[in-house]
Amino acid sequence: MIVFFKTIIVFFLLIFLFGFFFTKKFLEIFYKLNSLYYKICGINVQFKTITTKKIKILHLVIILLLSVFYYYIERTNPNNDNPNIINITGQNSNITKENSTLFLLKKGGATQKNHSIGKKDIDTILQIKNKDFLDVVFNRNTCYNFKYGPEIPDEHIQLMLRAAMSAPSGYDLRSWCFVVVKEKKLIEDLISPIMNECNVGEGRLHANVIFVVCAKEKGFMNFGTDQLLSSVFLWLCAEYLNYAAALVDVFPDPDNYIERVNLFRKKLSIPEDITPFYMILVGYYDWDKRPVNKFDISNIHYNSWNSTNNKVEKKDKTKLKENKNKEPAEMKTVYDFLKKCKTYYLATVENDQPRVRPFGTIDLFENKLYIQTGKVKKVSKQMAKNPKIEICAFDDDNNTWIRIEAIAVNDDNPEAKQHMLDNYPGLKRIYSAGDDNTQVLYLKDATATFYSFKQEPKVVKF
Repeated sequence: MIVFFKTIIVFFLLIFLFGFFFTKKFLEIFYKLNSLYYKICGINVQFKTITTKKIKILHLVIILLLSVFYYYIERTNPNNDNPNIINITGQNSNITKENSTLFLLKKGGATQKNHSIGKKDIDTILQIKNKDFLDVVFNRNTCYNFKYGPEIPDEHIQLMLRAAMSAPSGYDLRSWCFVVVKEKKLIEDLISPIMNECNVGEGRLHANVIFVVCAKEKGFMNFGTDQLLSSVFLWLCAEYLNYAAALVDVFPDPDNYIERVNLFRKKLSIPEDITPFYMILVGYYDWDKRPVNKFDISNIHYNSWNSTNNKVEKKDKTKLKENKNKEPAEMKTVYDFLKKCKTYYLATVENDQPRVRPFGTIDLFENKLYIQTGKVKKVSKQMAKNPKIEICAFDDDNNTWIRIEAIAVNDDNPEAKQHMLDNYPGLKRIYSAGDDNTQVLYLKDATATFYSFKQEPKVVKF
């Protein structure tokens, strides 16, 4: 009886001494060792079925001590921070480690450096930033053109991967795994075929790093869903760290994906039971990033698709449609005049010499009046040096003409470029919204004067 009470006292003393170890990680280790211990001892019953109190307490103390010892080893060994992270020893190495989560490809083979970072490192990174989560969400953009920039630090790559692995996962299966590609030649080999297929410009070849998001097994019911969610989390983390990012499908269609997926398998030595789904391109913006408001209340239905109980919703929908289709009357008048003329003449200055040439593109987008040209042309360079321009056009039918003084402002928003090209489909043979040449500029601080032989000049400003 005395031995029994001594055992109880020792047990509670151990709990008191090692109580600070009772974290989620420690409990996971405890439950695993509990099951393993009984298997080793040849006992086929679980702890809760043991009836002898002394034996029960003895076993509990043994498992507790083993758990503390194992947990202490894990805490003091930095290389075990993430057992699912492995390195590839060369470009053509096979991915063979079971349940591996991260594969790191780098020029000249994999580095032997430990890329794991702890909480203190993450805190240091986050202290540099001062962003609100909603700012990251609302200001997110898809980058169509990257520019060359400094190498992205391994700490930032690790942080983005941690964000990706924090995504929701169906049944908590975490069926994702990642290939990190940093070698420039390999990036070009992966992107070029897809860019040609999607008719997207070469700007994406300048991405600094590619995260290839893969699925471990085809049998999962959430096959693809986990990969999409982890991709979004990684993307938002990249935006938080002020990097440009874009998501590209690797596995867009089960019937037509074979050639594309096989390319990734061959270049990255990915096994047959691993399927690449998406790649996230991360780098630096080659254009001035600006938020795009995509909120459209007309896409929201409360309680029922044909709900008639939301009067506020109906009013907001009407207002939204009115505002969306409403351009300033003065700007619309100028747009209609130039559109009717089809050809107008744009004047710039090169040093002290005036230059003029015919133009034909004019577009209204988000309450701004746009013109279009190519960045390789002299007119683009002249407007970059001196953005003050003049436009002149003549309407033969009414014997009226217009002169416009304005400042031409470059806009790298790909949506503005695409809107222009959609209105002038013929330009798509030589321009695309994602190339490095297409340029759209909107008119700022514009003064337009309409002239006629019969009436006084009319001046409008926008």
